[in-house]
Amino acid sequence: MSRIYVMVWLLPILFMIHDFEEIIMLKPCQKRNQAYFVKKGYRQYPFNYPESTSAFSIAVLEEFILASLVALISSFTGQVILWYGVFFAFTLHLLFHLITAVKIKRYIGSTFTSIVLLLPCCYILYDSIMYIPTEPVNIALACIVCSVFTFANVYALIKLIPVFEYFLVAFSKGGD
Repeated sequence: MSRIYVMVWLLPILFMIHDFEEIIMLKPCQKRNQAYFVKKGYRQYPFNYPESTSAFSIAVLEEFILASLVALISSFTGQVILWYGVFFAFTLHLLFHLITAVKIKRYIGSTFTSIVLLLPCCYILYDSIMYIPTEPVNIALACIVCSVFTFANVYALIKLIPVFEYFLVAFSKGGD
């Protein structure tokens, strides 16, 4: 197995390691930080979802499926530019988490893995660039397009979490 295929499959693996922290720490961080954010006058703050962790996990599942599909497509076709763009967006996502944590001076439910994974992800981006036989402008375009798509997808999923919660509550009530 070549080096690039290992890097390609690190996308869904690293994504899930990071998102496990988010899933596990969602409610504890809400509880710990709520009074602080209210006192500081924040109207919106990180991970402030009144819905269940299960509803949040549905959004994570969708992202994991997409990351896995990108890895699968890149593995089968040998074309890694799409993977590179998505991996770039994931790395940028880690950086945004760190900037948020520094800005608000608090641990948020993604800080630890963002710190641990940021430099390795940057190295993977650096090391894998030689496997993409195209012009730098195409790589930059892939990074921009994949980042816009990824962040739009995350935004849409955040807006859909209440809908996921509605269906989970309806399911729990049964209907037998």
